Amino acid sequence: MMNRIILIGNGFDLAHGLPTSYADFIRGYNITLKLGLLEGEYERYDGLCSVNISDPEDRKTLEQFRWMLQDNTFRFIRNLGEITPAEQYDHFVSDHLIYESKFFETINKAVESKKWVDIEGEYYSLLKKVFKDKSCKYGDPIQLNEELELIKGALTGYLKSVQKHYIKSELRNPDIEQIIHEPFNFRDVAVSAQKQFLEYIVNKWAEKNRIESTGEETKADESFAAIASNLVTNWENEGLKSKFIEEIKNGNGAVCDEFAYPERTL
Repeated sequence: MMNRIILIGNGFDLAHGLPTSYADFIRGYNITLKLGLLEGEYERYDGLCSVNISDPEDRKTLEQFRWMLQDNTFRFIRNLGEITPAEQYDHFVSDHLIYESKFFETINKAVESKKWVDIEGEYYSLLKKVFKDKSCKYGDPIQLNEELELIKGALTGYLKSVQKHYIKSELRNPDIEQIIHEPFNFRDVAVSAQKQFLEYIVNKWAEKNRIESTGEETKADESFAAIASNLVTNWENEGLKSKFIEEIKNGNGAVCDEFAYPERTL
């Protein structure tokens, strides 16, 4: 029998009706912000957007919206201006919303105008402007990258919420989850990529030690970095007498969690 590997990526979830697109994420973010104000908040700041309802008259208006919008039958009744209280509230929030991130503002505007957004494409477009356009909103890529990290964090939180509320627990197979998340050992890597895999591990190990080390420990880290740099070179000759590396090399030990889950060390 032929063994088959099935790779499930973005598209599988959308095809099954899960709200996991970037546009869904932006809508979810905006809904959370608006609900927060209705549920008692007067100000909000998360590095992407900020809202501050400080004026007494604006606070009175917000209180009126809180009263009107808690009644589902009333919130969609149109007044003489042919606009519902829900639509009025959207305008009210928009008038007080300040984008702290120009990148996030660009993403929101794309969803408003096109009903979809390519976050990677928008990021790459801004990144090119940093180096080519003197009038770019960003003087260097550092701030842009910091804002990207904030967006990634917000997206991660949103997707965890989708997983919790939209995926039926009875459809989740714990055996599959265990296979996906369990640490892997050296023999799980294709032969042609084992050298690169080992190099990745020792580099990450050295990087982790370098970040965590201070004072005298830094010298030990430098020694390890030197050893690590020679390890791949000596690979074919049985390499370093390191219990950790030898266990991985022989397939007798699993890679520790730090390396089994790359997002924890990248």
